[in-house]
Amino acid sequence: MRAFLAATTFVTSLLLGGCDKISLVNRTPSTSGLGGAGGGASSVSSGQGGSAAVGLPCEVQAIMVKYCDSCHGAHPSSGAPRSLVTYADLTHSDLTDNTITEAQAALQRISNRSSPMPPSAAAPTPAEIATLQTWVDSSYPTGTCGVASSGGAAGSGGNAGSGGASPAGSSGGSGGSSQAGSTGAGGSSGDGLPCNIQTLLVNNCQSCHGATPSGGAPRSFVTYADLTRSDLSNQAMTEAEVALQRMQSTTSPMPPAPSAAATSAQIALLQGWINSGYPTGSCGSGAGGTTQPGSGGSSGAGGSSQPGSGGTGGGADAGVPGGTLPCDVQTLLVSRCESCHGATPSGGAPRALVTYANLTSSDLSNASMTEAQVALQRMQSTSSPMPPSPASAATSAEIATLQNWINGGYPSGSCGGDAGPPPSDPLNAPPTCTSNTTWSRGTNGSSSMEPGQACISCHAGTGGEAPKYVIAGTLYPTGHEPDNCNGVNGSTGAKVVVTGSNGTTVTLTPNSVGNFSYSTTLPPPYLAKVVGSSGVERVMSGTASTGDCNSCHTQSGANNAPGRITLPM
Repeated sequence: MRAFLAATTFVTSLLLGGCDKISLVNRTPSTSGLGGAGGGASSVSSGQGGSAAVGLPCEVQAIMVKYCDSCHGAHPSSGAPRSLVTYADLTHSDLTDNTITEAQAALQRISNRSSPMPPSAAAPTPAEIATLQTWVDSSYPTGTCGVASSGGAAGSGGNAGSGGASPAGSSGGSGGSSQAGSTGAGGSSGDGLPCNIQTLLVNNCQSCHGATPSGGAPRSFVTYADLTRSDLSNQAMTEAEVALQRMQSTTSPMPPAPSAAATSAQIALLQGWINSGYPTGSCGSGAGGTTQPGSGGSSGAGGSSQPGSGGTGGGADAGVPGGTLPCDVQTLLVSRCESCHGATPSGGAPRALVTYANLTSSDLSNASMTEAQVALQRMQSTSSPMPPSPASAATSAEIATLQNWINGGYPSGSCGGDAGPPPSDPLNAPPTCTSNTTWSRGTNGSSSMEPGQACISCHAGTGGEAPKYVIAGTLYPTGHEPDNCNGVNGSTGAKVVVTGSNGTTVTLTPNSVGNFSYSTTLPPPYLAKVVGSSGVERVMSGTASTGDCNSCHTQSGANNAPGRITLPM
């Protein structure tokens, strides 16, 4: 048979979301004023008489504030030709290419390596790019950030403007009520929160549970330590778990009325973070400083307050944490991907999927997505799945593992990949007889004879005493074992699975010397795989026209086979 390798490559056909997904919104003057220097990102209510507007999802606004607003603010500066502040700004036709939106143009520039945005500054992380891509692909759903409620009182982060009818707020002052801002210099450092969790806290909790609790709140919900410590009233739960319970409560909800309840997406976000073991992030924690509230800006006359720009205390870096893979993610890769996407890709695979860096790097065919996101798409595909047949499909639990890791911002773990060298590929092992035992010629006529040698040349059923075999071969632990060397004993749990062109699948157990055979009719061409005792698979790339496996899987390999039929890594 041909090579037992995982098959086809990961490719993606996803393109940037097209304009036909939305009705383009005409640009209107921004209804928001700029916050004062030193404020943290926050959404606030408009002053009396302010106009209502459609809001951005908070995670999208956070990306805009972090990477774009310093130039593309309500009043563009440093040569920037446009504002990227409001929902209308991002969904408007691009100034230089009216076939795409400003959001799509921003996404292209963020992903562009030759002319990136922001220039000469920290680039958005793969997770942040994916957040913006998902928002575009989902037809620009509205949110609650960056938006003023009509005629309301001032919200946290800015004082109410007074009455005017002007649609555009003037630049805010340096004062205003406090909001969670970036970290100051000189304090103690600590673990940061994932940026999406911090956004949830800012929007749903910190008006009371801020750095200095107010409104009767007994505790702060600002830092990683705040959420992961034991609850004051129930030591068996963390503060995050109690917060989740209160968000889901129908009798005693948090945030309480008249505040808007947490959405199902926000509840799922917090639940996923808890279920993932509270992975750290890099928001809410700056270099060398404790998280402190920044001051929001005062609103302009008649306009709503806009998020304040980051102060001089040092903005949070929302970069994906580097390091090693979580063990459950590494197990998934070993089980489903690495027989082809190993440290040295094979079977036509264009890339390795072994280390943390491999999975969080931009995809070769779609730079706006990470390799992990493309892998997830392919695992869920019904038309072009990975791993391909005859490999077993990824289970729903495995897919959920990868999805949760991506949603959690690619938290670092402690297994494999960058933690050390990847496992050696048995097909790269030097020629050796691993078992140190060979066939004894005294066993002629037994099923244990001549391991490693072509079988069907004798067992073709054309006469003589040899029984007829339709499928026959030998399984070895490494790729270049010599003829007559005894192979893998099937009592260890290893199996060879062969599928005929009629869809019939047979599972064969190697005997004590690694030989396996099948005598019943099974029409070619064949698909095949080896399944190790732990369930890890090595899949043959392509099909085989003959069931005489060892005629191709020789010590050195013939007819494009890389060597022996081997156990998975």
